[in-house]
Amino acid sequence: FNDQLKERKEILVFGASRDISHILKYYLPHYDNARKKYNIPVKIIYDNSSKQSLSKNIPLFEVKFLPKEYASPASTNIYGDKVAILLWEEEPLAIVIKNKKIADAYRSFFSLLWKTAKS
Repeated sequence: FNDQLKERKEILVFGASRDISHILKYYLPHYDNARKKYNIPVKIIYDNSSKQSLSKNIPLFEVKFLPKEYASPASTNIYGDKVAILLWEEEPLAIVIKNKKIADAYRSFFSLLWKTAKS
């Protein structure tokens, strides 16, 4: 997440876990404040089961939803020329790929999901 802040580019997330606010409860306020400071927008696609647990006061934040059958413990974050694949378990795992073509391909896939997801 610090790497995302260093990039200072829009962040796109799909397959987002609603457990992240519990797992990173002490870090997320710092992260959101830094995003606001550096004017970094984020678009996130959650599954429908996350609607009730989302805060409405997150800066530079857009969200859409897919049906709950698309819920996953893994999420994909796209930012700059990077794609981070995250597995949200008791011990989180992250794989970061730095490649412009791969990031652009994932960005295109995100765009398709964003168009089909519901507000």
